[in-house]
Amino acid sequence: MLKTSSAFVKVLPALALWFLQPLAAVANTITFTDSSVTTDIPSRVSGGCVVGVPEVCTVQLLPPSPPPGGGTSWQQTLNILEPTDNTISDTLTINGTFDTNFNVLFFTLVFTSGDNLPSVGGNILREDGTLQTASSINWFNPTGGTVVTDVIKFQSGETPEPSTVLLILVGFAPLGLAAIRRRLKASRALESIR
Repeated sequence: MLKTSSAFVKVLPALALWFLQPLAAVANTITFTDSSVTTDIPSRVSGGCVVGVPEVCTVQLLPPSPPPGGGTSWQQTLNILEPTDNTISDTLTINGTFDTNFNVLFFTLVFTSGDNLPSVGGNILREDGTLQTASSINWFNPTGGTVVTDVIKFQSGETPEPSTVLLILVGFAPLGLAAIRRRLKASRALESIR
């Protein structure tokens, strides 16, 4: 028989709670650019983009299958500002549609890209030309553990940020120098033959 003061008995409740939680939450991604949307969960995402002024991408996101049975959390609206001023260049809205028991039927995600857009309220993020995380939708099991996280990312503007360009140039500089040295070596070898 175990003594109540044994370490095993003290650790047993923590181990029981640990086994009730999922081993690892699944992370999925939905990525918006100025005129397209991509995802690694096509079975749960439908919709597309309308190219125009402004460009609008509308996507419906279904719950994971089977539904986790707990709640969800998400950020509803986001204004994305230009890198140099406070002009709104992109917006993201996430609206849930629920059944009579308040279970999520689907989320509608609307990413709008243009110039000087009206505010949709909510949070603010400044674009920097890289792939940025805009929001996430977390799906919980009945005990409150995260089962699935759907990450919503965006990249606005087709030009990379200056630090990315500099990194590429620095990376290719040794290749260019090696090619020049090879040509010089080959031309010297030809001159010595003549």
